[in-house]
Amino acid sequence: MKEYKNSWFLPDMTNIDKAIVHAIEENSEEGNYHKNKGLWLKYATFVYLSGARRMEPFLMPPYIYLLRQEPKIYVIRKVNEKHFNKAGKRIIEDTPWLVHSDYEMQLFYFLLEGRKEISLNFDQLLGRRLDKDISTQELRLLGSKITHKFEKNFIMEITNGEQTLKTGIPIHLLRHLRAYELVVNKGYPPALVQKLIGWNTMDMVFYYAQIQKAMRQKEVLAMYEKLPNFRF
Repeated sequence: MKEYKNSWFLPDMTNIDKAIVHAIEENSEEGNYHKNKGLWLKYATFVYLSGARRMEPFLMPPYIYLLRQEPKIYVIRKVNEKHFNKAGKRIIEDTPWLVHSDYEMQLFYFLLEGRKEISLNFDQLLGRRLDKDISTQELRLLGSKITHKFEKNFIMEITNGEQTLKTGIPIHLLRHLRAYELVVNKGYPPALVQKLIGWNTMDMVFYYAQIQKAMRQKEVLAMYEKLPNFRF
């Protein structure tokens, strides 16, 4: 099974929603201010909650609205960078997201500013408006610039298992963390996570090394539980 190359993760992966909320709070402090800081924090929150690829929020202004009050479900509308229709145009997807925890609700509240719906515009971070069908090559070049800027505006404590750093994180790590939270911590089936994150195949769920490791551990523990006279 192929593994995603990013070997960095959080020192504590047991409640990633909580970790992201705390990161937003810490990065909001006055001593850590940069231009457009508030918008960068909303960009980070959106990328995490939606599991978006780094440039998807720039392909059209993402739109979020409350679909159901109980249980609380929000719909996130955004462009899928890698899904195309028969005419070769990128597809706009409306994805319902179930809110599982108070921390997850705090993140949605931060984006929505207390409203039931909102359109988010991140053009200011990029300095231009993009056509949603911009070429993949140009998108990749712009993505490198966004990654560089983002790392100056979003600091977290991360580790690779050997060393721990408090540093600017790569944007894609947020997508990785969201996938981990859904699969491992919330127990979502891979087929559902595929739909939520916007992958082509269910196998993509297990491309991340940390998810593979955690799921293998869960499988072994489940086998122990089936042993006669076994108790945790």
